[in-house]
Amino acid sequence: MDKTFVYDALRQIERGERRLAEQERAILQLKREGKDTATAEIELDTLRRAQRVLDQDRQRLLSLLQPGTGDGIRRLCALEHDPEKCVAVFR
Repeated sequence: MDKTFVYDALRQIERGERRLAEQERAILQLKREGKDTATAEIELDTLRRAQRVLDQDRQRLLSLLQPGTGDGIRRLCALEHDPEKCVAVFR
């Protein structure tokens, strides 16, 4: 079975983690420079909330890769050409 879609979705989640880390670094840099961090911290909070949802999605996706999850894989295969629909199935 082709699991490319699952791996692509997991890579997208990892990109979200990198954006979160970049924002944290940006805030630290702003603090070092003595600049206002309010806007950057609001963005960081937004990214953290989004990442919590993505972390739940990651767990669902990883469970599809476990042996004995054929039903989940079949549902995923039916949706693999539309990632938005796939994420909706997991929520």
